[in-house]
Amino acid sequence: MKKSLFIIGTVILVLFLSACGEKDKAKDTSSKEPNTLDPLEVALNVPETGEKNKPIELKATVKQKKELVDDASEVQFEIWKDGAKEDSEIIDAANKKDGKYTANYTFKEDAVYTVQVHVTARQQHQMPTKKIAIDSSETTRNEHEGHSHGDEHHASDLSFHFIKPEKISKNTDTELAVHLEKDGKPLTEANVRYEISKDDVKKHAWVATQEIKTGQYKATYAFKNAGKYTVQIHVENDKGLHEHEHYTLTVE
Repeated sequence: MKKSLFIIGTVILVLFLSACGEKDKAKDTSSKEPNTLDPLEVALNVPETGEKNKPIELKATVKQKKELVDDASEVQFEIWKDGAKEDSEIIDAANKKDGKYTANYTFKEDAVYTVQVHVTARQQHQMPTKKIAIDSSETTRNEHEGHSHGDEHHASDLSFHFIKPEKISKNTDTELAVHLEKDGKPLTEANVRYEISKDDVKKHAWVATQEIKTGQYKATYAFKNAGKYTVQIHVENDKGLHEHEHYTLTVE
């Protein structure tokens, strides 16, 4: 009888230890699996300007919480010229580890392009976009001539009110300000830049603004020479908005 009880106790102990081992093993395995609950964070790094016929590096950094994601199943860059999304080109990115994915691309025309990265990882998909202006050429400006211009502009329910300085002197800091409204409300937290050009100067200047009041964006710029300048205002946000409007200024 005692022998039987001993055997039964031994069997129960073995089964108990085996069950605990399987539980611990399952726990260890699950802890090593990629987390699919927290959202992916994709930082797209594209220069604001570039030159045609010269390779430009496109970069994307992928994170989940604070963890760098090295196991994305697919990362691709899609590139198209403004107004020609149907002719976009898609290139695969190389996994550089440390959460970084890169590709080189050569832009062949003077224009404004959209770069969109498609990241598929851990059962999620993210696809942020950035703009890049290739060369400081007449071609780029002419592509925007179709937009009406003046101190008030309405496109996609976006309203511009550019405050033209009364007098601009060369080599003097000049305040440039614009009020933006969308759907009748101030447009906040937008990425607003001034693209400043002069017909006899090939290189354009890009000036970032700060939102000093709700929907009001300002920057300071010193014009180096007298003459007529074109100030093109570029407005973007995280919701896919990209609008622009240009104005002519005279510098004394």
